[in-house]
Amino acid sequence: MKNFFSLIFTLLLGTSLLFSQQSKTSFEVHQLLYYENENCSSDNHQNKYAVIYQNFYDQSQYIAYNLKSFNDQAIILYFINQNKVIHHENYPLANFNAASNVELVVEGIDNLNDLDHLPTSKIKLKFFKKENLIKEHRMLTAYYFKSKNFENVKEVIYYIDHGSSGTPFSYHATFYDEMRKENFPLIGNVVQRDEVSKNGTICSFFLKSIQQPNKKFSVIFP
Repeated sequence: MKNFFSLIFTLLLGTSLLFSQQSKTSFEVHQLLYYENENCSSDNHQNKYAVIYQNFYDQSQYIAYNLKSFNDQAIILYFINQNKVIHHENYPLANFNAASNVELVVEGIDNLNDLDHLPTSKIKLKFFKKENLIKEHRMLTAYYFKSKNFENVKEVIYYIDHGSSGTPFSYHATFYDEMRKENFPLIGNVVQRDEVSKNGTICSFFLKSIQQPNKKFSVIFP
């Protein structure tokens, strides 16, 4: 009997040590943004619809995925922190939609701030003008940026409704750098984003829905 209890104790201790070697961190999100691209989707890319889980207090941290159609079988789920991709994973869309808690195992880093070895985006945005305008009976402010190292895109325009509840979203860290440098308010939502190519064509993304997050996310570091 003594040997039996010793064996049980050893097994419990081993299990406890195994779990203690894992670190589980909540990936906080506060708002779900749904964008639709109405004029430049491609059959070869999942870029018709974009879903972003946004953190109000840290613009460099968010979760995003794209869809070609709502019948897609899978998505690539991107976890971003400090504007770096800490993890991306193919995820069955049906499983993702059904989940209320999403946990992803991230290998190669010890915590959310262990990011020095990860590549930094080379895309740079440079503010050059703004204008106030009315679109669909809504007062907006358009912010114009020259872009560098952004494939064929030469200019990006953000149309922000500063009167709405939220924080402007951008995939690019230099958008926030430029907005802060110019002392522009980082309040409200980006209701439209235009990407202007070098040949003059415009790819427009429109904000179709703002919701409370319907999921909780966490990251496990083995």
